Amino acid sequence: MFQIIETPLGSLDLYDLLTVLGAVLSVLVQMILLYRWTGKWRSILFSALYGLYSWAGGYGSSIVRILSYDDGGKTDGFWKSVAGDYGKHYLGTVLVIAILALPATVILYRLMFRKEKECNQYIRYVTNALAVGILIQHICGRFGCFVRGCCFGIPYQGFLSVTFPYGQVSYPVFPTQLFEIVCTILLLLFISILIVKKKSVFGTTLIGFSVIVFLSEFLMDKRGTRLFYNVTVIQWFAILLCLFGIVLAIWFQRMKKIEE
Repeated sequence: MFQIIETPLGSLDLYDLLTVLGAVLSVLVQMILLYRWTGKWRSILFSALYGLYSWAGGYGSSIVRILSYDDGGKTDGFWKSVAGDYGKHYLGTVLVIAILALPATVILYRLMFRKEKECNQYIRYVTNALAVGILIQHICGRFGCFVRGCCFGIPYQGFLSVTFPYGQVSYPVFPTQLFEIVCTILLLLFISILIVKKKSVFGTTLIGFSVIVFLSEFLMDKRGTRLFYNVTVIQWFAILLCLFGIVLAIWFQRMKKIEE
């Protein structure tokens, strides 16, 4: 694995590059989908909400990561650790997105269009595009983790085992990053089929993403992490996200029946 590439402009960290690339691709795809579905240029402004989600979600990501460790941010203080560079987990960002997506969409819709009839339809458009964006971001982010050699799995010497020369351990491990990438790509293909069939996929995406993270945690290196009833803090947050996804999936289903 290699972490740094040299360019005429200087050294470039591939993890940072892939993370930024994921965010840019996510927004661009959302803009394209929103314009294609609505035919209105103003609709692409909804993709700007991703910036709000990313900003607020950054704190959520830090909280999930901090609570995952035995130290729990006690050394530097919890909130100081949240604002610092203690570490992040994308699950926290997705959880924040799940909470903010509907109210943020409704508020922006009323400011832009001031209509009642099409609001539910726009919520479906925006959240479907957002679901695609979430998965694109995670795929790029996990590629970044793979090239950096972080978020590695349990010791493993079987098929597809990986050794990271610049990682924290020198022995072969299970490539959890690749596991999550493959699972997320499959989830992206699945929701794409549902979107073509004009289904609401936001709740389904949250459920699928939480299941991927929950299962992946069993294959993760757990040194220094907190366990409650043999389940990691990240897995408990994944359960919370899954429940939230179920609630949203039911809500979207009821909205569809009302529209029909």
